[in-house]
Amino acid sequence: MPAISAYLAALANGDATGLFLKASARPAWKAGSLLVTNGDPLPGAKAFHEMLLDLTAQAGCLDRFHGSSDVTFALTEGGRRFRIHVWREEGGHALHAAPLESRPPTLEEAGLGAAFSEALRPERGLIVLAGPPRSGRTTTLAALLADVNENHARHIVSIERAPGFVIEPRRSLVEQILVGTDAPSVAAAASGALSAGADVLGIDAVADEDSLRAAVEAAEAGALVYAVTDGYDLADALDRLADLAPAHDAGMMRSRMAAQIRLAACQHLVRRKDGRCAVAAEALPGTPALNAALRELRFTDIAGLLDDRRTKGVRSLEASLAELVLAGALDRQDAQHLARNRLRLESHLAHAPAAEHRPPRASS
Repeated sequence: MPAISAYLAALANGDATGLFLKASARPAWKAGSLLVTNGDPLPGAKAFHEMLLDLTAQAGCLDRFHGSSDVTFALTEGGRRFRIHVWREEGGHALHAAPLESRPPTLEEAGLGAAFSEALRPERGLIVLAGPPRSGRTTTLAALLADVNENHARHIVSIERAPGFVIEPRRSLVEQILVGTDAPSVAAAASGALSAGADVLGIDAVADEDSLRAAVEAAEAGALVYAVTDGYDLADALDRLADLAPAHDAGMMRSRMAAQIRLAACQHLVRRKDGRCAVAAEALPGTPALNAALRELRFTDIAGLLDDRRTKGVRSLEASLAELVLAGALDRQDAQHLARNRLRLESHLAHAPAAEHRPPRASS
């Protein structure tokens, strides 16, 4: 019976986009929307568990595998880097492997408009990147770090709970730290990065008190910090971040976070006319009004702040959708369905400049 590395090498050299392995079952290969079983069945639960022990030892996460029934890690095999997820199910363990993209997309390829991209490029401070699941947030993060890497000589550290794109150093020094394998926590990874002189940090999941504190402290130390978090809109995202602050120190932590925010954004993926995806986003710069709303838990103020067209950097979801409609990339009816405030959308469409609009690039 071949080792799991042999299946990964076959995945690296073939056309499949995913691989499923489980005890006593034939390997299943994902090809487009199809799942094809091919090859001899794998051994029973005990022998397959031994194979997983060898694989996780090779990846340096054997202790995590022993301590958890669910583990995700990265491994290079056959010249390709894979994201591997192992979990326990009835009758034993199962494994899914998928090749990781060899490079992050550019900001254009990620479907970000020029104005939004520019707002995401400050020199320092905290940038909040929010969105619902599968909204492209981590892709946007990777594109932003790659953009810094291409255009500036900085020390970049990407702190990842799950392995993502491979960022090859260009003008910058780049480190990618996988939590659980390379560091025990986001906080430990961030502390080590700052001690090593990092000045740009990307955190792909701010989901607990420790990761929030790490992001704020890194920004206070002078770094540019991109922090990804959950949220279905900007008010929801900031409310969730505020909830992560420890009860005994909540007011102080909110004040510290508010003082460091340079931009808070929440993005959504929308389907273009051509079937590809683009990003529609709402964003607020770190103005005194936003800072006060965060400190004082006045998240109902966010909708009003997004209506302010006089402050540079303010961007409502409806303004973003209107840009896509005017560029010919999105149907007006689809934009109305996606908008949370149809009157605001129609206002942006009615007051758009008459100049010709160039369609934004699609996200692959």
